Amino acid sequence: MLYEDVLSSDVNIKTLKDGYTEGISLEEAIRKSKVLIEALPYFRSFKDKVVVIKFGGSAMVNIKTFQ
Repeated sequence: MLYEDVLSSDVNIKTLKDGYTEGISLEEAIRKSKVLIEALPYFRSFKDKVVVIKFGGSAMVNIKTFQ
């Protein structure tokens, strides 16, 4: 399949190993990729830093939230 064919067709991205992309359209995958590319400089600013993520309240009620 050529690149142009992929862009012009209604292609669904299949499940990757992590399962996060199951059934999303190519346009949705491209949109998510653009957001991540835009955020990369921000992510890189945390390289070699300690990051503490605090959570509580309703997030602690459902243990499946963390799995």
